[in-house]
Amino acid sequence: MNSTTNEKEPYPFHLNDDHVQDSYNKHQGRPIKILLHLYRGNYKNLFLSTFCYIIKHSPVWALPIVTANIVNYVTSKPDNLGNLLSFNVILMIALILTN
Repeated sequence: MNSTTNEKEPYPFHLNDDHVQDSYNKHQGRPIKILLHLYRGNYKNLFLSTFCYIIKHSPVWALPIVTANIVNYVTSKPDNLGNLLSFNVILMIALILTN
């Protein structure tokens, strides 16, 4: 990018090959340290993206539990079947809407 222009770079996080190679050589065999070294100075973005990933994928992780609950409720037929099914359906809808 031309240094005389005042335009912002499209990506705030750039790595050159030497930095990546140096990080790998310095922390070889310790992948977490390599990752943290590559993200040095951008920890806020790393943790924010991790948080968003967890929120975005939580419905996929909860779906098997909710499905198992529904199967258990239908086969055992408890007295409050309607309330239990409603709660699980509302829970899944809420998780999907957060997506």
